Amino acid sequence: MGGCLSPIMASMVMSSLLNTCVPNLTFDLHFLYQYVDDLILCLPQDGIEEIVNVFDSYDEHIKFTVEMETDRSVPFLDTRVVRSEDNIIKLDWYQKPSSSGRYLHFRSHHNVNMKLNIINQLKNRIINIVHKDYCQSSLSRLEVVLVDNGYPRTLVKRYLCNSVIRPPALTSTTDLDIDPNMDTQAPIVRYRSLPYFHSLTAKLCHIFSEIDELKVAKYNFITGRSVFTRLKDKIPPSLTSDCIYSVPCLDCEGVYIGQTSQTIKRRITLHKSDVRLRPDRCALALHSSQQGHRFDFDNVGILDVAVSYQKRIFLEMVHINNNSNSINKKTDVSRLSCIYSYLLSNHFR
Repeated sequence: MGGCLSPIMASMVMSSLLNTCVPNLTFDLHFLYQYVDDLILCLPQDGIEEIVNVFDSYDEHIKFTVEMETDRSVPFLDTRVVRSEDNIIKLDWYQKPSSSGRYLHFRSHHNVNMKLNIINQLKNRIINIVHKDYCQSSLSRLEVVLVDNGYPRTLVKRYLCNSVIRPPALTSTTDLDIDPNMDTQAPIVRYRSLPYFHSLTAKLCHIFSEIDELKVAKYNFITGRSVFTRLKDKIPPSLTSDCIYSVPCLDCEGVYIGQTSQTIKRRITLHKSDVRLRPDRCALALHSSQQGHRFDFDNVGILDVAVSYQKRIFLEMVHINNNSNSINKKTDVSRLSCIYSYLLSNHFR
């Protein structure tokens, strides 16, 4: 279930299974709800063994586990489905025993709005799904969880005690009074992200707030990946893709800098072919043809890695601009802003 397509495929398989197996049951289900590969259903007590056998017979590689209600309740996702004495279904907030209860710590280096949004979203989740009989106890448990994550108790109480104003749901466009003469074409909104620095980012966002068509999101430049040990083996340079690379010249101090979405092994093969057959295709082949120099294709350096093509183009220009021995064409850095070139040059010194 680690792949991005796993939930979609699991939901499709489960839907097919239900369409095939449910008609084969000898009893009726009072209700059945599915979320990806999780099911919750109500059935006669003597039908548990039958439904497991029918579902397991769908495919030999798919086996089901069953969790029956205990104390008139059963957990489902982040809720506990409670069957009251008068057989009314009520929902309570539920956390698995294996749940660590960890959320974004209050003292972490993140924008304060992100921390306040965590309180609001968890609170709104409880208010929206939990029955009123269990709402107060769920909010009390949430308060304990947030305090354990470093949130000041006074701050938590203030946000949890505020009433939530839910926006009204519009079921159709007929609910709106639309002026036929009004221009309904909305302006194009562009989204950009900025790294979060406590003393700088807020000032920049305040400046950009004057632009209605621009929305700025803040992100933390220190990620979890950067603080944990790399357990996976490093990818060999020859198999690295989506990168900026350098190829040194064996007969002078010149260096060719390029970017590619292919693997380095494939890219070097193309460079060798260009040197022999198409000397005007790139600066590397042109240098080799005009100067008669050879390149050290066995010592290719990886300068940066970026999946985005636009980021690779920018990083390529930066590295070309900051390398005094670069043999690249001047057109390779023509789109690099002269405003930032000086700052970038000083940064890489």
